[in-house]
Amino acid sequence: MLKWFQPLKALAFAALFLTLGGATDKVVENLNPSSSDYLTAIYARQIGDVERATVNYMRVLENDPENLKVLEEAFTYFIYVGDFDRALKLARRLQTLDGEHSSSAMLLSLHAFKRGKTREMERHLAMARGLGFDLLAGPLMRAWLLAEDKKTEKAFEAMAALKDNPGFEPFYAEHAAFMLDQAGKFDEAEAAYLALLARPEITSLQPLFAYGAFLQRRDRGQEAEELYKQFQTNSPTNLQLRDALARYEAGEKPASIVDDPNKALAMALLRTGVQLTREQAFFPGVIYARFALFLDKDFDEGLLFLGNMLSTEPYPGLALEAYSKVNAKGPFGETALLRRAMVLNFHNRGEEGISLIKEYLEENSESFDGLVAIGDLYRSGEKYAEALPFYEQAALLKGSLGEEDWFFLFTRGIAYERLDMWEKAEADFLKALEYQPEDPDILNYLGYSWIDRGENLETGRAMIEKAVAKRPDNGFILDSLGWAQYLMGEYEEAVENLERAVSLEPGDPILNDHLGDAYWRVGREREARFQWNHALRLEPEQDVLDKLKSKMISGLNPDPDQKDNL
Repeated sequence: MLKWFQPLKALAFAALFLTLGGATDKVVENLNPSSSDYLTAIYARQIGDVERATVNYMRVLENDPENLKVLEEAFTYFIYVGDFDRALKLARRLQTLDGEHSSSAMLLSLHAFKRGKTREMERHLAMARGLGFDLLAGPLMRAWLLAEDKKTEKAFEAMAALKDNPGFEPFYAEHAAFMLDQAGKFDEAEAAYLALLARPEITSLQPLFAYGAFLQRRDRGQEAEELYKQFQTNSPTNLQLRDALARYEAGEKPASIVDDPNKALAMALLRTGVQLTREQAFFPGVIYARFALFLDKDFDEGLLFLGNMLSTEPYPGLALEAYSKVNAKGPFGETALLRRAMVLNFHNRGEEGISLIKEYLEENSESFDGLVAIGDLYRSGEKYAEALPFYEQAALLKGSLGEEDWFFLFTRGIAYERLDMWEKAEADFLKALEYQPEDPDILNYLGYSWIDRGENLETGRAMIEKAVAKRPDNGFILDSLGWAQYLMGEYEEAVENLERAVSLEPGDPILNDHLGDAYWRVGREREARFQWNHALRLEPEQDVLDKLKSKMISGLNPDPDQKDNL
């Protein structure tokens, strides 16, 4: 049995982008630090105002066109935001001022590759050395231009260095198969594809789809169908496999990556970017995704990855732009739309996100993911009554909920719990926990709910302690443990954990309220009133607000078993 998709391993660039975006050895120190245009550009970058940053960078460079520091900053920024017209102009200027400028040479070499300009590409690749780009992209670029010129053997020689590097060898094997296919050497290509798919670790699904296209284009569609279904048994939710099967059933013969070297190289660059982000190198990961999209602007996987990377502040607009460019009819169309809605919600535009999904559901009423997503948006806005009908409609549509639906069960359980439908909530939590017994969020939520209800105290506490062990720096889970200790009369221990919880989440009124209660029980009444007053200023829900006002006047009931303050 083939081992399913594994993360690309051993791909690391020791000096990757060490100079990209920073100063070079030849910085011209002519810029006045008080320059309002420059400071405005920096500020605009920080707040994600792309248009404002662009205008002000260009103004600075109009006044000081040979300042390498600003040129580098602006060049890198324009790549990051996808403004390749300006990035290319600045890259050429950087090369004029600094003939050994490596980061600009990367983009210029890709630009030459797109146009099939071998000599120009080689000239720029020679200057791109030392940052890692030339180790993988260089051999592949040379090889594809040779393959396009029907020089397959020379193409193999051009990328031979990849074969001897364990981190790059999968790229060599895949692109060799693509090039054999492209050259019409079908027997050799098929053997290469089968060898790739027989590996114990498959580092990319692209050879699968390329081989499927190979079979379909040679009227061997039934074999392609069997291939897709074989892999689908290991990954039933894979969107590309679903799409490949649907297109086969519709009688479509797919295009193949082997037909376009730009697409083949774009896939390699994107995989590099993905791996870099796994190594926490987020900035170069985005740069590599941009390089991939420079080669193939319609690359849906690249657009989706880029949207994911830019979805948090300060660039939600760029994320929304990337998601909106994903082919709505392709395998990632629904995913991109739903993520657009989530980004809108994250940036306080939840109603727009809800409207977006509602419009989608008008034509796709049986979209399980769409129904769940709109339920999630309502739930995140604490509109549980509005969320629940969508959750229940999704469950009815799905029929049987299995292990892959554990998070849906958890979130629907939250809606039930907040609407005082405890029996249904508990059933969902228990089923979710059955599927994910180690998940700290489920452990915490169910454990806290039991303790707050006075049920299963020891079991609930043990679950919370397990959650804390998994996430010791999560303020909300620490609050659950402290509150469990409070309810069980362990006030000193409760104070210790609740203090730490508030230090991690100082802006939450419930946590501050809990700490105030614990202070009161250990005789620290002045600190208790301070904490309650602080919780009041944090705009709690009305029921908590009323209890806080009462406690500010009268303190706590002397009998801790009477939970009139909870």
